[in-house]
Amino acid sequence: MGIRGWNAAQNVRNYRALSSILFGFCDEFDLGIVVSTERTWWLPISNETSMSHIATARQNEDLTSSAAVQAVLPAVGRVLISLIFLLSGFSKLTAPAMTIGYIESVGLPFPTLAYGAALAVELIGGAALVLGYQTRLVAAGLAVFSVATAVSFHNDLADLNQFGHFFKNVAMAGGLLHVVAFGGGKFSIDGWRR
Repeated sequence: MGIRGWNAAQNVRNYRALSSILFGFCDEFDLGIVVSTERTWWLPISNETSMSHIATARQNEDLTSSAAVQAVLPAVGRVLISLIFLLSGFSKLTAPAMTIGYIESVGLPFPTLAYGAALAVELIGGAALVLGYQTRLVAAGLAVFSVATAVSFHNDLADLNQFGHFFKNVAMAGGLLHVVAFGGGKFSIDGWRR
């Protein structure tokens, strides 16, 4: 319930009425309430919970909603996600025969062509993601690549190593879809070109 449109006397009366209703409800169900200008949280509380915990929730909201954090976190996230692609690409670059042999062993056709494509996707895609160039398109391509490699190379889910790699790739795709949804952020080539 927004109370911005009321005059000061109405604000006080209505806030007191709302507070008694909300806090009575909270006491009944052991909930704490945190109200800010943007959201309301209902938090389970115990006897050890104090108002300082509720104040900490508000401070955390202020920290993560600051402009500096909103500008920096997408860039840091892009760098962290791209590291696995860049490291994997450089690893393939230093051992082409071994990589081509592994591609052959899983039965994929044209292993040399697949090696070149994987190398290009990982190195060029990883670098483009770091720089934030065509971020949404690159992230979508890397997400598809991650799922495709999970299905092609890590599909023996009875093997715990393969199981871990399969879901690592799925998790990477999830993070990349987040980049697709929200873009590269302020500190990216895409952000600077706007």
